[in-house]
Amino acid sequence: MALCTLDGRQRAAHFQGKQQMNPSRRGFLTTLTAGGAALGLLGRVMPVQAVESHTLIQWQPWQDGVAKATAEHKGIGLLIYADWCPHCRELEPVFRDPETVRAAKSLVMIRQNADEAPAWLQQRFGQYGTYVPRLFFLHPDGAIAAEIQSGNAKYPYFYQPQQGDAMRAAMKKAAALAKH
Repeated sequence: MALCTLDGRQRAAHFQGKQQMNPSRRGFLTTLTAGGAALGLLGRVMPVQAVESHTLIQWQPWQDGVAKATAEHKGIGLLIYADWCPHCRELEPVFRDPETVRAAKSLVMIRQNADEAPAWLQQRFGQYGTYVPRLFFLHPDGAIAAEIQSGNAKYPYFYQPQQGDAMRAAMKKAAALAKH
């Protein structure tokens, strides 16, 4: 299993020489660089296309999401992603799944681009690593529900696309925590 890391040296080593398709230029081979840009065949630097969320989930920014969760006494699903991360892109279909959308309605869902590096992200979640994607489940007050994990011992908050059922089960556990 591979996942993405935010350490630029590791990211550069991982992608060095690997050919990737740049979604904005179909059929145009590119090599990803440590800075999250792509070098095309002609040597031009092209930014990596942002990970868009085309789902029915109502994603919130951190401050608004925590305020909403507190006011509505709902658990939180916090997705940390990066635009350059192929695994983050692979999770998007899971979030479009009708069952996932239904489970998400019981929570306040927050998306945060790790490359924006807000201070709260490192302060509150830095101890859990810098890999992406990471999906944390939190109590309504923003405290982590550390017992809700993916089942991966090394990367406990990393869900793979084929773990949609496990992710939805975790979402339901987080929603139940808020009821107590």
